[in-house]
Amino acid sequence: MTCEIVSLGSHPFGPCFLLKFKDVTLLLDCAIDFSSLRHFLPIPLIPSRRLANLPTLKGSSLPKEISDKLKDVNGQFFLDGQLEFCIGELDAVNLSTVDAILVTCYQNMLGLPYITEYLGFKGKVYATEPTIQLGQQTMLELIYMAGRVTKQPVSDEWKSDVFKGMLPSPLMSAQHVDLWKHLYSETDVMNSLSKIHSIGYSQKIDLHGSAEMIALSSGYCLGSCNWLIQTAHHKISYLASSSQFSTHPLPLDCNPMRNSDVLLLSGLTEVPAYSPDVMVGELCTALATTLRNGGNVLVPCFPAGVIYDLLECLPPYMDGMGLQNVPIYFLSPAAETSLAYSNIFGEWLCKQRQEKMYQPEPPFSYADLIKSNRIRFFKSVSDSALNSVFKTPCVVFCGHPSLRCGDVVHFMEAWGGNSQNAVIFTEPNFPYHEALAPYQGQNQSLPMQCLYFPIDPRLDFQQIRKLLKDIQPKHTIVPDAYLRPPLLHPRRIDLVLEQDGSLLPYTRGHVCSLPMKFQYVRASLSSKLARDLVPREIHPGVFASSLKATIYSKDNRHELGKRSGRGMPRLVGNVSVDNLVQDIEKEGGVHAEIEETKQGFRIILNDVIVSLELNSIQITSHGNVRLRRQIIRALESQLQAI
Repeated sequence: MTCEIVSLGSHPFGPCFLLKFKDVTLLLDCAIDFSSLRHFLPIPLIPSRRLANLPTLKGSSLPKEISDKLKDVNGQFFLDGQLEFCIGELDAVNLSTVDAILVTCYQNMLGLPYITEYLGFKGKVYATEPTIQLGQQTMLELIYMAGRVTKQPVSDEWKSDVFKGMLPSPLMSAQHVDLWKHLYSETDVMNSLSKIHSIGYSQKIDLHGSAEMIALSSGYCLGSCNWLIQTAHHKISYLASSSQFSTHPLPLDCNPMRNSDVLLLSGLTEVPAYSPDVMVGELCTALATTLRNGGNVLVPCFPAGVIYDLLECLPPYMDGMGLQNVPIYFLSPAAETSLAYSNIFGEWLCKQRQEKMYQPEPPFSYADLIKSNRIRFFKSVSDSALNSVFKTPCVVFCGHPSLRCGDVVHFMEAWGGNSQNAVIFTEPNFPYHEALAPYQGQNQSLPMQCLYFPIDPRLDFQQIRKLLKDIQPKHTIVPDAYLRPPLLHPRRIDLVLEQDGSLLPYTRGHVCSLPMKFQYVRASLSSKLARDLVPREIHPGVFASSLKATIYSKDNRHELGKRSGRGMPRLVGNVSVDNLVQDIEKEGGVHAEIEETKQGFRIILNDVIVSLELNSIQITSHGNVRLRRQIIRALESQLQAI
């Protein structure tokens, strides 16, 4: 029997895996790949003359309804229409056969409504409570940002192989366009969330008696987890986005993963050459410099995660630089709820922050800054309450990190022409030069300062090498990208995992098959059968009993039940060859010869041979029933029946 793992998503942006072993089928994560957004024009909140006047594709053999939707920005063409998001290759799977979906963090559940509402999934979904709540807020924010301005969808005709060679750059190199989907609705989100079962760390979840699933803290973000799937004799671990940095979540817990038969690895840092601590320090310095020069700072972000740490460390630094009067704005329909959850979910925070709640004191210092209006949050830039208090210079956190939708588009259009202003990119999954491409002027760069300080606290290569050495899985399945240096650092051999024979690389759509021996199943004794057993001590401290039972199986649980009749007794103990021969010769009146073999002894009695080995006795006779019975009686006199 084999364990099969298939990567249905693309590394590194959209983790989604299909796991099959025994009679269990699981889906591990269901993320959205946002890389498709780089091929679309931004959606401004108010009509943009610059975007409206961009030239369309000319002199092409493409149908006019396609070429008119392709806008030229300095020789790069972008789709002008409703945004589309790339999902995993879920059409290749019969999702009605999937038993459960296991979610690791809120960022990796954004594709869930596609699965539960449109693709026939009928199983269960498991995630921690913070993951559910933060995932809900992130999905609703995405719907709000993408749908605030009505955009006509681009015809799917351009995705046809017939037109692929006619498409201009960079669209002609777009990946997996057949998997690009329009965003789901709010109703889809709420219906999908109703199918999720909330779980806690270390809680054991039984899957039809075939396996147990356990969520373990991953240390990455609030409520994030890794998964352990185990049977009575095998263990499979899924190590996804994890962190050993001491920020706000509970620390990484990998002890239960030790000696796993298979470990599936995903979600290492996307920027291994950048230290999170160094990046935070450089961000603070650049932010202060921009503000002191009279400029504004824009930070595209998600509504949860790293922003909790930035909102906590930035205000004290700004105060120390004499910038205590500079306001900080957090604009998102999820801002209020996200910040509230970060202070409510105390049991999911690290020990130091939990202790603050018992003092009592808010676990995050920005709770007091919000009360004093040092940090202000609003639903969007169009919020009337924001207009009455907004002043510059300021710091603005808002979405979306792709720069294709949300309030960030408004600020890029409003502030992009001033070199005193700065946009600071902190999200590692969005290449900043691609995000900025539609904002460049005709044959000139964007005047606004564009700074890249990616903050990715996930495990780096040095940390994962040490971790794998510690937990020692038998087989580790890794993205093939982890076995070669990053494209931007081709000589950094320290940024790879060394192939030692236990690493098995995977690519999108590739099936990794590992042999797993399922020789045994675990069974329990019924209470009635257990009461009738009379164990006897066969060795000091070792008791045994023979039994005759019926196996009852239901939902992959096996029980030995009582049945009528007595079973054949089993004989245990030590046999003295000399005494045995004397007893046989005395009772049967025959002469015996003793031969020593590699496994024990052989006693030859006329036409009967008795073979004595460590754990077995074999009597070979040719019709001499009487002598055979005499030998059995002699053996029973030296052995104990159980």
